[in-house]
Amino acid sequence: MLREQGIVQKVYGGKATVRVQRTPACAHCESSGSCELAEGKTMTIEITNTLHAKIDDRVEISLPANSLLKLSFVVYFLPVVGLVAGAALGNAFASYFGVSDAAGALTGGVMGLVGAYYIMKWVNSGARTKMEYRPRITRILSADSSQCDDSISDHIAGSVLTRSGPVPLNSRGLPPGKDR
Repeated sequence: MLREQGIVQKVYGGKATVRVQRTPACAHCESSGSCELAEGKTMTIEITNTLHAKIDDRVEISLPANSLLKLSFVVYFLPVVGLVAGAALGNAFASYFGVSDAAGALTGGVMGLVGAYYIMKWVNSGARTKMEYRPRITRILSADSSQCDDSISDHIAGSVLTRSGPVPLNSRGLPPGKDR
């Protein structure tokens, strides 16, 4: 499970907008130069607010690692497969259409990329409706981030600090009654 911390910016209609800042893990990432979170930039995420977080709450958001891997496969690997397969097919059928092998490969490669793009759009529309591909608020770390000192841990002996004080966590690291 990938976890990040953020601050709730807006709350509306069962959803929350959370601002996430760059973390120390970003410093070791090879894509940090092109990432939206690099160099102190922030990113806002719209999340279903199942824990009823309030504005300025510091929250933990998470995304299952296998979901990220599946979507990364679609985003990074599928276009390469489309390009190579399209170029190979274009090259193979070039003489059938009376064009040079290079022109057939180029045309086929472009068509493969376009096909991969539409497959990615189709996968994206399906992923938007499935909760397993959406980040979620897993717990409220502090009730008011403006009074929070990041050097102090919000976890107190197996509990999490909430508006009403420390609440013990269950075996999954969630407050009682919040098993999902």
